[in-house]
Amino acid sequence: MHSGTKLLAGLVVARRYWLDRSGSVAMIGGLLLTVALMAMAMALDYSRSLSAKSTLQAALDAAALAGAKALQDESATTASVQAASQAMFDSFTANLKVHGLTYANFNTSPNFANDSVTTSVNAKVASIFSRIVPAASFVNFTPSATVSYAYEKIELAMVLDVTGSMNWTPPGDVQPKIESMRQAAKIVVNTLMTDSPAEKAVRIAMAPFSASVNAGGLANAVSVPNSSSGCSWGWKWSWSCPDDTCVIERPVNHNDNDPSSDKIATMPVPSFGNYVCPNARVVPLQGLSQQATLLSTIDGYTANGATAGHIGAAWGWYLLSPSWGSVLPVASVPGPTTDKHVHKHVIFMTDGQFNTSYLGGAGVSSTQQTNDSYAEFQAFCTKMKAQGKVTIWTVGFDLGGLGTTRPKDELVQCSGADHFFDAPTGADLKAAFSQIVKNMRSMRVSS
Repeated sequence: MHSGTKLLAGLVVARRYWLDRSGSVAMIGGLLLTVALMAMAMALDYSRSLSAKSTLQAALDAAALAGAKALQDESATTASVQAASQAMFDSFTANLKVHGLTYANFNTSPNFANDSVTTSVNAKVASIFSRIVPAASFVNFTPSATVSYAYEKIELAMVLDVTGSMNWTPPGDVQPKIESMRQAAKIVVNTLMTDSPAEKAVRIAMAPFSASVNAGGLANAVSVPNSSSGCSWGWKWSWSCPDDTCVIERPVNHNDNDPSSDKIATMPVPSFGNYVCPNARVVPLQGLSQQATLLSTIDGYTANGATAGHIGAAWGWYLLSPSWGSVLPVASVPGPTTDKHVHKHVIFMTDGQFNTSYLGGAGVSSTQQTNDSYAEFQAFCTKMKAQGKVTIWTVGFDLGGLGTTRPKDELVQCSGADHFFDAPTGADLKAAFSQIVKNMRSMRVSS
């Protein structure tokens, strides 16, 4: 065959070969393009689902936190917690803009036992493949969130000296000590109550003392009248006294026993020693709604009588003790000592040396009364901290002119040096009370 003819024949074969090959390349290219487009669509679906999940997760987290906070209300119910969560979820999702996202069946599950709330929702995002593969038209997911929340509670008993010396004005001061004490005590009430997120988040009790403690409305439930006191049973199956409602110490009993079975003695008539019944009465734990009542009670304090500090300390513990729940109003029943979210505190303030006790009966020397009172005081301090899990803060007000360091030494021994405050003047007293509140709030937050 002629060489030209052979070349021509070769070119024809080569053309057919290349034509056949280019068709295969086109097919492969088409497949590759399809795969690439599918990968891009999957990536877009994944990106959109991540955006949807992130947005919904934030809404669920906020809703769970709102529900957990609502759970802390003393009157909280499943319905009220769910309503709080729903409102927060709706506020987050009101302006939600994720293309193709739909959601339904928002759910809130409160757990009252461990102070937690779980929220969840069924969601789906329309897929780019929805027009090609109907079975794969949605990316489905069910995000959820669980939040545990329990605010720290404060139960405080303010044990305040209202003895006669509180009518004096300290050297260099401008007003009587009783007025400075009123102002300082109101600082404590106002500062703590301002922080309170709920009725029982902060509760404050008052235990003023002088030569005895006036049990006020609790007297009938906690004490037994002496047969010679002139007290009698009334039509309400309780006793009333024409003279006073004050009580003295339990005989050698430095515990927080339930007073419904372990009654506290009243002073025999005629009384002996330094006995006097102060006008200022005990007030059990009061919550946020009673802030004004606490302030007006403090404003009404007057000062008279000698100093039975151990009786005041005892009542500081009693008002914080769950053992006293049977004789206290329901709203004033202290929280259990096992609750790690309840922080119990006593602020004990005095301006003088203890000089009154009744254990030895009539005729006991003033020195023995002082020794007895301080011995009981320290016994209460020790057990209050150990058994009652109470943090004690002591404040010595205008102790410099007493001629003895014993009052300060006893206060330091009770609370520890790091919880003792020396306040020579009214300004110092207010600063001390303010610092104690700051320390209490810090302890609550850090825990």
